[in-house]
Amino acid sequence: MTFNGNLNIKQRGQSVLHIDEYDETYLIPLVDAKVKGFLAGHLYPELYGKYKIVASSGYVSEMNFQGSGFFTGQTNQFSASVYHIDKGSESSVYTLQGQWCEKYQIHDSIKEVIIEECDINSAKPAALVSSPEEEQDSWETGRAWKKVREALEKGEMHTTVREKTRIENGQRAMRKREASDGVEWKPLFFYKTHDQNPILQALANSASETLVHEKTDGVWTVDKKMASNFRRPFHDSLTPAE
Repeated sequence: MTFNGNLNIKQRGQSVLHIDEYDETYLIPLVDAKVKGFLAGHLYPELYGKYKIVASSGYVSEMNFQGSGFFTGQTNQFSASVYHIDKGSESSVYTLQGQWCEKYQIHDSIKEVIIEECDINSAKPAALVSSPEEEQDSWETGRAWKKVREALEKGEMHTTVREKTRIENGQRAMRKREASDGVEWKPLFFYKTHDQNPILQALANSASETLVHEKTDGVWTVDKKMASNFRRPFHDSLTPAE
């Protein structure tokens, strides 16, 4: 993360998503981003670069995030195409064009017609499913970030920064104590390996993508057994900000 008038966030790594309903697996890259508008006092995000989402079905979604043009003033511009690996990027099935924060069109490349116009502002968001806040552990998102969320909703940026910093400093202090005591923090719901994940590698190879294992912190996987048998409290009386 660097700052040169914009806050530049460069991410490394990929994630693997499996959808049980269709028995398909997707390799999804982490996208580079910028936070712009510091000088104008109006912060907004921009995504940058070219990326591929690779599916086990053989289809690839190739995306190009362009950011805002200096003269056009339109932010969050992108273009994308969907094609089968066997036929190559020149034989796309669908293409997309527009702003990922506002409106974009989906074009059927074979029939040469627009099949859908998506308006993000009118889209109905998926319902958030979680335990009631009063039942959550202090480490669960709803409770851990409650004061930060409330401050953001009220537009109280000083309070937002104060509460966010309180949690971050608490976590830094925990890491220092663990290092001093020779204790390693053990995640509850994930486990890490440094072996090359065969599913991830196969998807990357199919689209000629290169995985740089030495620049990532191993492969993190959900521990399904722990996730299905969790019990509160997660860490006894310990809280994230201690």
